[in-house]
Amino acid sequence: MDTATAVQQLAALDSGVVSRQVLLSCGVAAEEIERAVRHRHLTVIRRGWYDAGNSDPAVVAAVRSGAVVTCTSALARRDGIWGVPDARLHVRRSRHLRTAHEQCSAYRPLPTPRRAVDPIPEALACAARCASAEDFVAICDSVLRRPEWSVGDIAPLLIRAPLRVQRLLREVDPRADSGIESLVRFRLRRRGIRLRTQVSLPGVGLVDMVVGDRLIIECDGKRHHLGQQFGKDRWRDLVSVADGYLVMRLTYANVVHQWDEVFPFIRAVIRRGSHRDRCGKLSRSG
Repeated sequence: MDTATAVQQLAALDSGVVSRQVLLSCGVAAEEIERAVRHRHLTVIRRGWYDAGNSDPAVVAAVRSGAVVTCTSALARRDGIWGVPDARLHVRRSRHLRTAHEQCSAYRPLPTPRRAVDPIPEALACAARCASAEDFVAICDSVLRRPEWSVGDIAPLLIRAPLRVQRLLREVDPRADSGIESLVRFRLRRRGIRLRTQVSLPGVGLVDMVVGDRLIIECDGKRHHLGQQFGKDRWRDLVSVADGYLVMRLTYANVVHQWDEVFPFIRAVIRRGSHRDRCGKLSRSG
């Protein structure tokens, strides 16, 4: 692989920005870095940090200020990890560069930043302190969907965290299909509502969660509004209702922006007892 390709691939891991330390540690020689700068394949952002093109302006701005992107902002830039809806850019700096500017920190010392977007362990350690309980659980759910991660990998990151944070790992469930599913599960269980997740129903397949015996709650991400998936979901709803179930479909907006208006509908069904199979006619499943 030629140097230019190697540089581009390394930078692509972190939104188009790469540090000299990373380049050197991956076998790119110092003279090759200087040559890339001369040929304008790399643009110096600040000493030891480079823009390789097609970069994220927010990441470039963070690095220019002496920081790197971390916490929920870094996690949202990793494929498949729950992106907390937050307009702020979460950053951290090396100890010797710390200023009065607001920044994220963890419950334990973190290594000096080498990458423009913090790797998952460092970002997760910061999120444990910064994110809300429900968002942290949703983040952990999504991290644990990666085959290389387990609860045993997350627990050491929280050793110095308060018990209330460490105990959140008990509420994690990597079977959740999406961040909004994680949020709904967390919120309902915190209200004492008993439910089962990823339940297999005959003729229907897996549903996100079942409250009581017959209230199905499905959480639809963007992909559910597209083409064949939309049609499949509606067909599943028809089968579910014909079998005696109630179906509620919640969108991203319902969960993230309209929960205070949506939850009373769920509560009304439960208070009325409509989530119970009083006639014992439903097919039982896991």
